[in-house]
Amino acid sequence: MQVQKLSPVNIQSSLNKAGQSRAVELFDKKCCEIFDGFKAKPYDLAGNIYRMGKFFKLEQSRLNEEKVQKVLHYIQDLLHYPTNARNKKFHINAVNIIYSTLLKSISPNLIIKEKIQPETYKKIIDDSIKLYRTKPLKEDVDYRHILGRMVSLKDMVLAIREKLRFLPERFKVLDWNSSRQLDFVNVLEIILNKYDKTSSNFVVKSIASDFCPAESFDYDSVKQNYNRNLIKTLVILYKELVYMMQNPIKNSDGIKNRLELIHFYFDKIPFDSPNISTAFRILNRSKKYEKDFYTRKK
Repeated sequence: MQVQKLSPVNIQSSLNKAGQSRAVELFDKKCCEIFDGFKAKPYDLAGNIYRMGKFFKLEQSRLNEEKVQKVLHYIQDLLHYPTNARNKKFHINAVNIIYSTLLKSISPNLIIKEKIQPETYKKIIDDSIKLYRTKPLKEDVDYRHILGRMVSLKDMVLAIREKLRFLPERFKVLDWNSSRQLDFVNVLEIILNKYDKTSSNFVVKSIASDFCPAESFDYDSVKQNYNRNLIKTLVILYKELVYMMQNPIKNSDGIKNRLELIHFYFDKIPFDSPNISTAFRILNRSKKYEKDFYTRKK
Protein backbone atom coordinates (compact mmCIF):
# COMPACT_ATOMS: atom_id res chain seq x y z
CA MET A 1 0.00 0.00 0.00
CA GLN A 2 1.47 3.31 -1.12
CA VAL A 3 1.26 6.12 1.41
CA GLN A 4 0.24 9.48 -0.10
CA LYS A 5 2.73 12.21 0.68
CA LEU A 6 1.07 15.32 2.09
CA SER A 7 2.29 18.77 1.15
CA PRO A 8 3.73 20.76 4.08
CA VAL A 9 1.45 23.26 5.77
CA ASN A 10 2.66 26.85 5.97
CA ILE A 11 1.63 27.55 9.55
CA GLN A 12 2.80 31.18 9.51
CA SER A 13 0.85 31.93 6.33
CA SER A 14 -2.28 30.38 7.82
CA LEU A 15 -1.84 32.44 10.99
CA ASN A 16 -1.40 35.61 8.92
CA LYS A 17 -4.60 34.93 6.97
CA ALA A 18 -6.46 34.20 10.18
CA GLY A 19 -5.16 37.44 11.68
CA GLN A 20 -6.21 39.41 8.62
CA SER A 21 -9.67 37.86 8.64
CA ARG A 22 -10.04 38.65 12.34
CA ALA A 23 -8.99 42.26 11.74
CA VAL A 24 -11.58 42.67 8.95
CA GLU A 25 -14.21 41.01 11.14
CA LEU A 26 -13.54 43.48 13.97
CA PHE A 27 -13.53 46.37 11.49
CA ASP A 28 -16.88 45.21 10.08
CA LYS A 29 -18.38 44.91 13.57
CA LYS A 30 -17.30 48.44 14.50
CA CYS A 31 -18.59 49.84 11.21
CA CYS A 32 -21.93 48.15 11.79
CA GLU A 33 -22.20 49.73 15.26
CA ILE A 34 -21.37 53.20 13.94
CA PHE A 35 -23.78 53.05 11.00
CA ASP A 36 -26.51 51.70 13.29
CA GLY A 37 -25.96 54.91 15.24
CA PHE A 38 -26.66 56.95 12.10
CA LYS A 39 -29.91 55.03 11.63
CA ALA A 40 -31.06 55.12 15.27
CA LYS A 41 -30.10 58.76 15.96
CA PRO A 42 -29.84 60.58 12.62
CA TYR A 43 -30.25 63.96 14.35
CA ASP A 44 -27.10 63.34 16.41
CA LEU A 45 -24.99 64.06 13.34
CA ALA A 46 -22.10 65.63 15.25
CA GLY A 47 -21.78 62.68 17.64
CA ASN A 48 -22.08 60.05 14.90
CA ILE A 49 -19.54 61.79 12.67
CA TYR A 50 -17.16 62.25 15.59
CA ARG A 51 -17.21 58.50 16.29
CA MET A 52 -16.77 57.66 12.61
CA GLY A 53 -13.91 60.16 12.22
CA LYS A 54 -12.13 58.86 15.30
CA PHE A 55 -12.48 55.29 14.03
CA PHE A 56 -11.12 56.18 10.58
CA LYS A 57 -8.18 58.00 12.13
CA LEU A 58 -7.35 54.91 14.18
CA GLU A 59 -7.60 52.63 11.13
CA GLN A 60 -5.91 54.96 8.64
CA SER A 61 -2.62 53.05 8.28
CA ARG A 62 -4.44 49.69 8.31
CA LEU A 63 -7.01 50.40 5.62
CA ASN A 64 -7.20 47.96 2.72
CA GLU A 65 -9.50 47.11 -0.15
CA GLU A 66 -11.69 44.75 1.88
CA LYS A 67 -12.24 47.29 4.65
CA VAL A 68 -13.04 50.11 2.23
CA GLN A 69 -15.56 47.88 0.45
CA LYS A 70 -17.22 47.26 3.83
CA VAL A 71 -17.59 51.03 4.34
CA LEU A 72 -19.00 51.50 0.82
CA HIS A 73 -21.53 48.74 1.49
CA TYR A 74 -22.70 50.45 4.69
CA ILE A 75 -22.88 53.82 2.90
CA GLN A 76 -25.28 52.40 0.31
CA ASP A 77 -27.27 50.69 3.06
CA LEU A 78 -27.63 54.02 4.88
CA LEU A 79 -28.65 55.88 1.72
CA HIS A 80 -31.41 53.35 1.00
CA TYR A 81 -32.55 52.98 4.62
CA PRO A 82 -36.33 53.65 4.81
CA THR A 83 -37.03 56.79 6.82
CA ASN A 84 -38.88 60.12 6.70
CA ALA A 85 -37.75 63.09 4.59
CA ARG A 86 -36.17 64.96 7.50
CA ASN A 87 -34.04 62.01 8.61
CA LYS A 88 -33.15 61.23 5.00
CA LYS A 89 -31.52 64.68 4.80
CA PHE A 90 -29.46 63.82 7.89
CA HIS A 91 -28.38 60.55 6.25
CA ILE A 92 -27.37 62.26 2.99
CA ASN A 93 -25.40 64.92 4.88
CA ALA A 94 -23.73 62.20 6.95
CA VAL A 95 -22.73 60.23 3.84
CA ASN A 96 -21.24 63.35 2.23
CA ILE A 97 -19.01 63.82 5.29
CA ILE A 98 -18.18 60.10 5.50
CA TYR A 99 -17.01 60.19 1.87
CA SER A 100 -14.79 63.19 2.70
CA THR A 101 -13.32 61.47 5.75
CA LEU A 102 -12.74 58.24 3.82
CA LEU A 103 -10.98 60.05 0.96
CA LYS A 104 -8.70 61.87 3.39
CA SER A 105 -7.86 58.54 5.05
CA ILE A 106 -6.62 56.96 1.80
CA SER A 107 -2.97 57.93 1.39
CA PRO A 108 -1.06 57.71 -1.93
CA ASN A 109 1.03 54.88 -0.42
CA LEU A 110 -2.09 52.74 0.05
CA ILE A 111 -2.83 53.17 -3.67
CA ILE A 112 0.79 52.67 -4.79
CA LYS A 113 1.10 49.46 -2.75
CA GLU A 114 -2.34 48.45 -4.11
CA LYS A 115 -3.73 47.85 -0.66
CA ILE A 116 -6.62 49.87 -2.09
CA GLN A 117 -7.37 49.61 -5.80
CA PRO A 118 -7.20 52.84 -7.86
CA GLU A 119 -10.59 51.90 -9.35
CA THR A 120 -12.05 51.94 -5.83
CA TYR A 121 -10.63 55.40 -5.09
CA LYS A 122 -12.03 56.70 -8.38
CA LYS A 123 -15.43 55.15 -7.59
CA ILE A 124 -15.54 56.96 -4.23
CA ILE A 125 -14.86 60.25 -6.05
CA ASP A 126 -17.49 59.56 -8.73
CA ASP A 127 -20.16 58.33 -6.32
CA SER A 128 -19.71 61.27 -3.96
CA ILE A 129 -19.89 63.80 -6.81
CA LYS A 130 -23.02 62.05 -8.10
CA LEU A 131 -24.56 62.30 -4.62
CA TYR A 132 -23.87 66.05 -4.48
CA ARG A 133 -25.45 66.49 -7.92
CA THR A 134 -28.51 64.24 -7.54
CA LYS A 135 -29.33 64.78 -3.85
CA PRO A 136 -28.38 68.34 -2.89
CA LEU A 137 -29.14 69.33 0.70
CA LYS A 138 -30.43 72.71 -0.45
CA GLU A 139 -32.44 73.74 -3.49
CA ASP A 140 -29.39 73.99 -5.73
CA VAL A 141 -26.24 71.94 -6.16
CA ASP A 142 -23.33 73.34 -4.13
CA TYR A 143 -20.50 73.23 -6.65
CA ARG A 144 -17.91 74.14 -4.02
CA HIS A 145 -18.23 70.62 -2.61
CA ILE A 146 -17.84 69.10 -6.09
CA LEU A 147 -14.71 71.19 -6.56
CA GLY A 148 -13.31 69.67 -3.35
CA ARG A 149 -13.81 66.15 -4.72
CA MET A 150 -12.09 67.03 -7.99
CA VAL A 151 -9.16 68.50 -6.10
CA SER A 152 -8.87 65.24 -4.10
CA LEU A 153 -8.49 63.26 -7.34
CA LYS A 154 -6.07 65.79 -8.81
CA ASP A 155 -3.94 65.77 -5.65
CA MET A 156 -3.86 61.97 -5.60
CA VAL A 157 -2.62 61.79 -9.21
CA LEU A 158 0.02 64.45 -8.47
CA ALA A 159 1.19 62.65 -5.31
CA ILE A 160 1.56 59.31 -7.14
CA ARG A 161 3.48 60.99 -9.98
CA GLU A 162 5.82 62.68 -7.50
CA LYS A 163 6.53 59.44 -5.64
CA LEU A 164 7.00 57.22 -8.70
CA ARG A 165 8.06 59.95 -11.19
CA PHE A 166 5.44 58.65 -13.61
CA LEU A 167 1.92 57.22 -13.60
CA PRO A 168 2.02 53.41 -14.09
CA GLU A 169 -0.41 51.85 -16.55
CA ARG A 170 -2.36 50.18 -13.74
CA PHE A 171 -3.19 53.64 -12.33
CA LYS A 172 -4.44 55.11 -15.63
CA VAL A 173 -8.00 55.09 -14.30
CA LEU A 174 -6.93 58.03 -12.10
CA ASP A 175 -5.13 59.98 -14.83
CA TRP A 176 -5.99 63.66 -15.10
CA ASN A 177 -6.97 63.91 -18.78
CA SER A 178 -8.57 66.73 -20.78
CA SER A 179 -12.10 65.53 -19.96
CA ARG A 180 -11.48 65.87 -16.21
CA GLN A 181 -9.61 69.14 -16.68
CA LEU A 182 -12.55 70.59 -18.65
CA ASP A 183 -14.99 69.53 -15.93
CA PHE A 184 -12.68 71.10 -13.33
CA VAL A 185 -12.45 74.44 -15.18
CA ASN A 186 -16.21 74.49 -15.78
CA VAL A 187 -16.91 73.97 -12.06
CA LEU A 188 -14.48 76.78 -11.19
CA GLU A 189 -16.32 79.06 -13.63
CA ILE A 190 -19.72 78.13 -12.17
CA ILE A 191 -18.46 78.94 -8.66
CA LEU A 192 -17.15 82.34 -9.75
CA ASN A 193 -20.47 83.21 -11.42
CA LYS A 194 -22.79 81.62 -8.86
CA TYR A 195 -21.56 82.89 -5.50
CA ASP A 196 -21.15 86.40 -4.13
CA LYS A 197 -17.70 87.82 -3.58
CA THR A 198 -18.13 88.02 0.19
CA SER A 199 -15.79 85.63 1.99
CA SER A 200 -18.62 84.00 3.99
CA ASN A 201 -20.02 82.53 0.78
CA PHE A 202 -16.71 80.83 0.07
CA VAL A 203 -16.41 78.80 3.25
CA VAL A 204 -17.49 75.17 3.33
CA LYS A 205 -17.94 74.18 6.96
CA SER A 206 -17.67 70.60 8.15
CA ILE A 207 -19.26 69.31 11.30
CA ALA A 208 -16.37 66.87 11.57
CA SER A 209 -13.69 69.55 11.48
CA ASP A 210 -11.33 67.52 13.70
CA PHE A 211 -11.11 64.81 11.05
CA CYS A 212 -12.26 66.55 7.88
CA PRO A 213 -10.98 70.16 8.01
CA ALA A 214 -13.25 72.89 6.67
CA GLU A 215 -12.21 74.17 3.25
CA SER A 216 -12.04 77.92 2.73
CA PHE A 217 -12.46 79.46 -0.71
CA ASP A 218 -11.44 83.04 -1.20
CA TYR A 219 -13.04 84.63 -4.29
CA ASP A 220 -9.79 86.12 -5.58
CA SER A 221 -7.84 82.87 -5.11
CA VAL A 222 -10.58 80.92 -6.92
CA LYS A 223 -10.43 83.43 -9.78
CA GLN A 224 -6.63 83.13 -9.99
CA ASN A 225 -6.96 79.34 -9.88
CA TYR A 226 -9.48 79.51 -12.72
CA ASN A 227 -7.15 81.63 -14.88
CA ARG A 228 -4.18 79.33 -14.19
CA ASN A 229 -6.26 76.30 -15.08
CA LEU A 230 -7.33 77.85 -18.37
CA ILE A 231 -3.67 77.69 -19.37
CA LYS A 232 -3.36 74.13 -18.03
CA THR A 233 -6.42 73.22 -20.09
CA LEU A 234 -4.79 74.55 -23.25
CA VAL A 235 -1.58 72.63 -22.47
CA ILE A 236 -3.45 69.33 -21.97
CA LEU A 237 -5.53 69.84 -25.11
CA TYR A 238 -2.43 70.72 -27.14
CA LYS A 239 -0.55 67.61 -25.96
CA GLU A 240 -3.51 65.45 -26.95
CA LEU A 241 -3.69 67.23 -30.30
CA VAL A 242 0.00 66.53 -31.00
CA TYR A 243 -0.47 62.86 -30.11
CA MET A 244 -3.59 62.51 -32.29
CA MET A 245 -1.88 64.16 -35.28
CA GLN A 246 0.38 61.10 -35.51
CA ASN A 247 -2.62 59.33 -37.05
CA PRO A 248 -4.91 62.08 -38.39
CA ILE A 249 -7.22 59.77 -40.33
CA LYS A 250 -7.99 57.52 -37.35
CA ASN A 251 -8.24 60.47 -34.93
CA SER A 252 -10.13 62.85 -37.21
CA ASP A 253 -13.06 63.54 -34.84
CA GLY A 254 -10.79 63.88 -31.83
CA ILE A 255 -8.53 66.37 -33.64
CA LYS A 256 -11.51 68.53 -34.64
CA ASN A 257 -12.73 68.45 -31.04
CA ARG A 258 -9.35 69.50 -29.58
CA LEU A 259 -8.93 72.31 -32.11
CA GLU A 260 -12.39 73.71 -31.33
CA LEU A 261 -11.75 73.51 -27.59
CA ILE A 262 -8.36 75.23 -27.86
CA HIS A 263 -10.00 78.18 -29.66
CA PHE A 264 -12.92 78.20 -27.20
CA TYR A 265 -10.79 78.27 -24.04
CA PHE A 266 -8.23 80.67 -25.50
CA ASP A 267 -11.07 83.20 -25.89
CA LYS A 268 -11.80 82.91 -22.17
CA ILE A 269 -8.30 83.98 -21.09
CA PRO A 270 -8.11 87.67 -20.01
CA PHE A 271 -5.63 89.67 -22.07
CA ASP A 272 -4.07 91.06 -18.89
CA SER A 273 -3.29 87.52 -17.71
CA PRO A 274 0.43 86.97 -16.93
CA ASN A 275 0.16 83.73 -18.95
CA ILE A 276 -1.25 85.29 -22.11
CA SER A 277 2.04 84.83 -24.02
CA THR A 278 1.94 81.07 -23.28
CA ALA A 279 -1.66 80.96 -24.46
CA PHE A 280 -0.76 82.71 -27.74
CA ARG A 281 2.15 80.30 -28.27
CA ILE A 282 -0.15 77.28 -27.86
CA LEU A 283 -2.78 78.83 -30.13
CA ASN A 284 -0.27 79.58 -32.91
CA ARG A 285 1.23 76.09 -32.76
CA SER A 286 -2.26 74.62 -32.83
CA LYS A 287 -3.11 76.68 -35.91
CA LYS A 288 -0.16 75.11 -37.73
CA TYR A 289 -1.54 71.65 -36.94
CA GLU A 290 -5.01 72.86 -37.92
CA LYS A 291 -3.76 74.06 -41.31
CA ASP A 292 -1.86 70.80 -41.86
CA PHE A 293 -4.88 68.73 -40.84
CA TYR A 294 -7.36 70.43 -43.18
CA THR A 295 -4.81 70.59 -46.03
CA ARG A 296 -4.36 66.81 -45.80
CA LYS A 297 -8.12 66.26 -45.87
CA LYS A 298 -8.32 67.97 -49.25
